[in-house]
Amino acid sequence: MTSIPPKRRRSFPKRDPGAQPANTNARKHGIYSRRYTPEELVALDRDVSGSLKDEMEILRLIIAETADSVLEQPEADMPFLDHVSALRTIAVSIARLENVIHTRMSAFGNPDGREKQVNAVLDGLEEAEMERLLPRGTPKRGSGGQPNNLNALKHGFYARAFTPAEKERLQGGEVDQLRHEETLLRVLILRVWRSLRSVRSALTYQEYLFVLRSICYAVFVIAKLQRARRRLFGDQTDLEKDIQVGISEACADLGILDYLKGQLKSENLL
Repeated sequence: MTSIPPKRRRSFPKRDPGAQPANTNARKHGIYSRRYTPEELVALDRDVSGSLKDEMEILRLIIAETADSVLEQPEADMPFLDHVSALRTIAVSIARLENVIHTRMSAFGNPDGREKQVNAVLDGLEEAEMERLLPRGTPKRGSGGQPNNLNALKHGFYARAFTPAEKERLQGGEVDQLRHEETLLRVLILRVWRSLRSVRSALTYQEYLFVLRSICYAVFVIAKLQRARRRLFGDQTDLEKDIQVGISEACADLGILDYLKGQLKSENLL
């Protein structure tokens, strides 16, 4: 009687970690993803938050670097049309930045506040998971982000390319509420005006029209920024602040505030 040989277990080649050849997972990133590098695909999976924060940050950095390159030039050495071109280009960029911030605040409410809450929840979950997996008696890890922790990467798609100085420049996010951009536009308008006065006799009417369009657009963007601060952040416009200061000073000069304080004290005594 012949014995039946035992069944042999089939062996399969060990596959490499990560995406395999002909893997179609990357197609979820769109028709352009075939040209993306593996690092870019990983970054898209991990980093993009969808709240337009990444795009807002890199746009602000590009505007800041462009303004630096313009303002570091001696004002008198720059040709007049270069002043006008710089004003127009930066004004257009700031207007687009305001559109991004407006869309971000309208569509996502307060994404920065929710981001802090989500980070706290994720840190708590990660800490609980680590305590569950580590052997008993393992020293408890310190609070906050740990060495080589990659959680922060998901909040900045472009942040990996930022220098420490650029990251420091972005600290505070929207705390200034577009005031720095407004100040920058005013400085550039002033430079265009001073340059115009020095060359006005040599300008053609086409160049005058170009200057007028550029300054009008820059002033329009300043007004747009003030409306955005009032609508998005509840901030007062410069005119409202001036009126409030004027009323306070007038009341102080006329003694109205002292009179009102005296009336309140007498009512309390009664």
